[in-house]
Amino acid sequence: MRREGLFGGGDESWLKEADLDFFARGPAEGSGPATPDGSGAVVTKRLLLGLGLTAAAGALALIPTADLRGKPSKPLFFYLTPLVRIQQLLSKADDLAVNGNWTDLQSLLSRIQGPPNSARENLINAFSCLEDKSKKSKAERIAFDLLEYLDQINYNKYYDSMGSPGTRGGEKEKLFSDFSSQSIKAAQVKLKQFLALMPADDNEAAQVAANGNYF
Repeated sequence: MRREGLFGGGDESWLKEADLDFFARGPAEGSGPATPDGSGAVVTKRLLLGLGLTAAAGALALIPTADLRGKPSKPLFFYLTPLVRIQQLLSKADDLAVNGNWTDLQSLLSRIQGPPNSARENLINAFSCLEDKSKKSKAERIAFDLLEYLDQINYNKYYDSMGSPGTRGGEKEKLFSDFSSQSIKAAQVKLKQFLALMPADDNEAAQVAANGNYF
């Protein structure tokens, strides 16, 4: 799979063949216990299937596009305020993923993707407010990537056959944790890029509103 480089420098391989080898056959000799026979193939199959379904769902989630929508009724900063809160929540999410605190991570994700912050709805409304067509198109593409990464944070969608959260343990648990953490970091980069396309005064107003819990 190819991914835009997270920190510039053109395209880079997001999941390399070696990475998929790791999923399929476990770590290399000397790096720890290998994945039990057969289970790695299940992980790989579920990972690839999950990523494909996530991409398709993300594409459908952004229909209708900004060009088919009317301009939202509220000022832009109103839609940016929940996105600023999401930016703050993603920092907490990374700590939870690294420490394997899956129950709290699930709860936090529900607050990002659903009320009160509703990532999809507010991303769409935000880029629909932009007058510059070039910026609007770029913001829409970034929003698609961001929503995809948010979906990937919840590894249970891909690894439900491997046991309940917190019981996998060992090398597998670390692999799941790393996958969620990488998705969170990628989402943070995309959200930063998205907000950078928004007018400075609206970003500033959103920061004030988010930190003051005005709505």
